[in-house]
Amino acid sequence: MVAPRDSTRDARQLPCLFGLYAGGPSRQNTALKVTPRGRPSPPGPVLDSTRSRMTSRLQQGVLNVRTSLIVATLVAVAYVAVAFTHTTAQQPAASQAASQHGIAVIDVTYILEHYSRLKQAMEVYKRDAQKAEAELKQERDGIVKKSEVLKTRKPGSDEFKRLEEEITKAESDWKLRVAAQRRDFAEREAKNYLRAYQELADVTKRYAQRNGIQLVLRFNGAPIDPNNREMVQMEVFKMVMYYDKSIDITDPVLAELNRAAAIAAPPGVRPRR
Repeated sequence: MVAPRDSTRDARQLPCLFGLYAGGPSRQNTALKVTPRGRPSPPGPVLDSTRSRMTSRLQQGVLNVRTSLIVATLVAVAYVAVAFTHTTAQQPAASQAASQHGIAVIDVTYILEHYSRLKQAMEVYKRDAQKAEAELKQERDGIVKKSEVLKTRKPGSDEFKRLEEEITKAESDWKLRVAAQRRDFAEREAKNYLRAYQELADVTKRYAQRNGIQLVLRFNGAPIDPNNREMVQMEVFKMVMYYDKSIDITDPVLAELNRAAAIAAPPGVRPRR
């Protein structure tokens, strides 16, 4: 049989935390030390030791947090410095030279020929134009077949007159459709080039403002064919007669234009490079 637990002994073995025992015999003959308000009793040795350890850990934690913040700050500053150095090192020589003089030149024809969004739009345009042309050709072939049949009919007969009227009406309708298709595709082509040119002008403006360029002149860097009268006239009346290669911003502007087109493209559709 287990002996009953001596609560008096257990209570007296408890550490005296606040100058009082947690339990024990009657305290009628026990003198209590009353501490005035505002002056707490001095802690016992256990509380003193515990508080010392907690203070040490708290100080260590604060030190660790401060160290982490300092390290993070140094890493961030180093990253920004490296990024700035890397960006500055990658700045095209054309931008630096153009920034010095405030003037740059750009080959608009070359950019439009290599602008990914315009190339993609023109590929769709060509496919649609070829499809429309094939449909018109098929209609034209049908009219030609009816004309061959008309030759086998007796002139002046009812069947001859009927076929002749059908052929005349079919040819008239076909010509109207051809004219409408030409007009629609010409407008579509013009809109494609106008939109591409406006996008090029917008990118060129931002590029010039970012690099301190006040004037951008267009030029044509394509070789001149002396047998092509139009190219010779363009060469004679061109605005820019001479320019230093260092102020040519064609390549960086084209690269920025294609990057913007790739970002703006719908998911799964990327302009061809």
